[in-house]
Amino acid sequence: MKKIKLMLADDHELIRSGARSLFQQAPDIEIVGEAGTGREVLGSLRTTPTDVVLLDIEMPDLNGLEAARLALDLQPNLAIVLLTMYSDTHYLRKSLEIGCRGYLLKQSDTHELVEAIRQVAAGEIYFGGGVSREFLRMSVNRGNLNPRLESHKLSRRETEVLVHIAEGHSSKEIADRLHISVRTVDTHRSNILHKLELANTAQLVRYAIKHKIVDLN
Repeated sequence: MKKIKLMLADDHELIRSGARSLFQQAPDIEIVGEAGTGREVLGSLRTTPTDVVLLDIEMPDLNGLEAARLALDLQPNLAIVLLTMYSDTHYLRKSLEIGCRGYLLKQSDTHELVEAIRQVAAGEIYFGGGVSREFLRMSVNRGNLNPRLESHKLSRRETEVLVHIAEGHSSKEIADRLHISVRTVDTHRSNILHKLELANTAQLVRYAIKHKIVDLN
């Protein structure tokens, strides 16, 4: 079994120790590094193959958002999950615009934390349970999509899938809502990425925010 290579980044050793103990119990996750500052994250990524970084926003010398932006410049396919105390749409918006794939509050339960790492490693976007739909205050414009979408001639079903992806739903959730198979959802996702000339789901969410398909107010 190929393990998910995970880096833990938090300036509090106590937080890292707790996370370390949690993930050491997960047979499919391997901790490959730890960092106490934003610059240490970047240094480790240059030398250590990593799939996912669990990253605090409040970090010394380089905050988590800036570290995430620079990390994704180094490794565009890296999955970054922010674990933070900030329940603020400003930070959520910035994290998605940068290209982070997950956002959890520090009061999230341990099961959810492990599930988030697994989902983002599989290419999904993960919003923690504490980041509720009310908190996100997402306004999805389903009737007047951006002209660029029309120019790429997305089908009606592709447009529906796109909106659900932008809302943060997993492939299984989309399949259940649209009464289609997960495989069909993944096929639509691939077709959408191809038509919009995007590389991954994180870029798709950024695109949706930029073009007001999803608006975080």
